[in-house]
Amino acid sequence: DQEEGGFETAGEVQVSDGWDYLVMSWKYARRPEYFTAQVILPSSLFLLVAYTQFWVSSRAVTARSVLAIAPALLTRAAGSLIYASVPRGAQFMWLDAFVQGSMLLCIAAALHFGVVQALRAMEEQRRARLDGLLKSKPVVDKLVGLARQQHVPLMTLLHKFAPAEKTGTRESLQKMLAAGFTSEASGGSAGGAGAAGQSTDEEARAARANAAFTVRSEDAARQGVAEADLLFVTYVRDVFRRYDASESNHVRAKELRILLSLFNVNMSLGQVEKVMAMFLRDSGQPAHLDERKNFLTFSQFVNLLTVIDLYSVKLGRSTSIKAFFQGLSPSERLDVGARWGFPVLVAVQYTWLYVLLATL
Repeated sequence: DQEEGGFETAGEVQVSDGWDYLVMSWKYARRPEYFTAQVILPSSLFLLVAYTQFWVSSRAVTARSVLAIAPALLTRAAGSLIYASVPRGAQFMWLDAFVQGSMLLCIAAALHFGVVQALRAMEEQRRARLDGLLKSKPVVDKLVGLARQQHVPLMTLLHKFAPAEKTGTRESLQKMLAAGFTSEASGGSAGGAGAAGQSTDEEARAARANAAFTVRSEDAARQGVAEADLLFVTYVRDVFRRYDASESNHVRAKELRILLSLFNVNMSLGQVEKVMAMFLRDSGQPAHLDERKNFLTFSQFVNLLTVIDLYSVKLGRSTSIKAFFQGLSPSERLDVGARWGFPVLVAVQYTWLYVLLATL
């Protein structure tokens, strides 16, 4: 008979070939406290550490690199701890699957850090272009003033200041430039190229006659504007042309928002519309009551870039999620997305764990 405190299932005696065999069975369950304390809890804490990096500024590279890489290494060490107590094998183990999932999340967080730093480098390059334009503000003001004096668009003035193509010998062009463009370059100035006994130098000079060269334009030389001064302005012109597909020499708020982002100035569409209206009024120009109808010419766009820091304060709260993300830089958008997405992935992992344990 089963005694109190004995086995739940009594044994039975089986007879085989004249021998009596006692057969007993029992159930046992592994106590999970050890692996819970030594594997699951540390892995959960490592995920929490990996999550904190999304709240640290992307400018703190050292701090974020530690928070991104250390959890992945520590989770890998926790995985090795499992097989220090459990036999190795190819069978499925839920505890090992959980640690592997945690390690994949930590590695994803580390990869996120690398992508954010790449975006930060791109943003710094964009900001450097804006800083270069700001340093060229005296030249920009001079160009805008010249365009107004000549009653031509700034785009046309830049075309007039572009290098001019001339044909002739290098020597004749140098003389022309030294004389202040008082004479035109002429070909065939080799001087007796067909004479008998022509020297090798004369033949080489004749071969260079009527060659094509580019020289500084007369308008640029007259106004004292060097190509180096136009470097950032011409870059702005090229970017402006890219989004002015109709070649109307103006852009509206939707195109302006994209153009500003190329100089690391990030605003929502509504904020850009307000900035356009304020800038037009500050420039002595009327602004539409319906701010969506305002537009900027290329000259006004260049002027806006030189004073954009005055208008960079975020105007009001974002009225939608789309507007909120539009006002963020690409690296900030990625961090905000990770702040919401990473906990969701961790919740999915724990849900899978408990569902799996319930079915075992």
